[in-house]
Amino acid sequence: MYDHTEEAYKACREALKRDDLFAYELANLYVLTNRKEKMIDEYIGILKRNPDNINYIKGIWQRVLKTDEELEALETKLIQLSQKEQNVSVYNELLVWTYLQQKNFFGAFVQARSLEKRFNGRGERIYEIARIALANDEHETASEMYAYIVKNFPDSPYYAMARKSDIRTRATWVTNDYPINKEAIRKLTKDYAGLVAEMGNTVTAMESRREKALLHAFYLKEYDSAIADLEYVIKYPRAPRSLRMESKLSLGDMFVLTGEPWEASLLYSQVEKEVKDSPIAYKAKLKNAKLSYYKGEFELSKGHLDILKEATSREISNDAMALSLLIKDNTGLDSTETAMKRYAAIDLLMYQNRRQEALEAVEKMLYEFPGHSLEDELLYLKAKVLFEVGEFDQSVTALQKIVTEYSGDILTDDAYFMLGKVYETGKEDMAKAMDTYKELMVKYPGSVYTAEARKRYRKLRGDALR
Repeated sequence: MYDHTEEAYKACREALKRDDLFAYELANLYVLTNRKEKMIDEYIGILKRNPDNINYIKGIWQRVLKTDEELEALETKLIQLSQKEQNVSVYNELLVWTYLQQKNFFGAFVQARSLEKRFNGRGERIYEIARIALANDEHETASEMYAYIVKNFPDSPYYAMARKSDIRTRATWVTNDYPINKEAIRKLTKDYAGLVAEMGNTVTAMESRREKALLHAFYLKEYDSAIADLEYVIKYPRAPRSLRMESKLSLGDMFVLTGEPWEASLLYSQVEKEVKDSPIAYKAKLKNAKLSYYKGEFELSKGHLDILKEATSREISNDAMALSLLIKDNTGLDSTETAMKRYAAIDLLMYQNRRQEALEAVEKMLYEFPGHSLEDELLYLKAKVLFEVGEFDQSVTALQKIVTEYSGDILTDDAYFMLGKVYETGKEDMAKAMDTYKELMVKYPGSVYTAEARKRYRKLRGDALR
């Protein structure tokens, strides 16, 4: 009897001239009867009387405000209140929360900036929002927030982390923008060098050395600089053990890049033994498995992969299963394993960023092994290289061949997702990108790419532009 309940509570309020009475009970009643705006009014009244209840109320709203329309209504109300009432900080804090629910990270940043100024903050709120934005692939917005902390809070404990995170965020952005801009990479290495010089031998500086080394090696082919940075971190006794082990794995990667697989395998094996049964050890084992695969030692590779499929994180397990399946599907019919060895060698060229050589080898294999079970993998590699060197039309042609001629095969959803990316970021044809992402979501709802495709589709549709 909800109507009578509401009437009774309001009658008590009127009789006692106390608008604050039964606020929690009425708010709960409005949740039960799906009157969200009235529920919001009651909770805002509670906050006016006791701002310390803010986290409790956020928890309630997290559960009951589900739709974009409900969050937009809350946003509008909070903006109106902040413009006409004195207790602005509470509304700013709630607006930050509301914008985060909507994934409007710039809006959250604007409100957090006001809070930091009002309370002489040290950048903590902004740093946390930047971290969440980065986890949602909002690299530009995250970078802007980190840069704001660096400029405005030089004495804050968040300064060093923000400065490193800003460079790292821009690095992620630049290295995923094809074709790769080497001048931008060069600027990033200089920014890392400046941070290392400023921070000395701190953990932040050691982490920055390792990240700088990866840019030198993978994008500029400056292996001597990369190796020097990595060896410095490995030999520095006060660097955390996990960082030294990661750096040793990266040093192994340098030897893969320079064509010295035995040196690489030795370093990977050292890490496996030194930190047994840890995530880093599993990572080292996966690298050894890939190294065996690159060399055409498929049985040895499968031995490593069979262990990894059972005993590690989901990410490593998935990588192990994917590589194991690739080897199994393409080595049984060909006793000489010629085609598979050629394909593994092309994979190594891709890892070494020798794109043009890889593309030529792919074209040669497609000509020499027509109709082979590896044809869709070769087409996918070809599309990837073409995308990365800026040949977007040719990349689209290769991907469309996969989705039409290999429909339902293991790489089809991968091809759909890459096709959407080529349309979106390469050809800048947003309508076709949306259609492709939508087709992926409809045809492959269980794909690992579905969640990301949905996010990109909604962003292109304008859902994030509030």
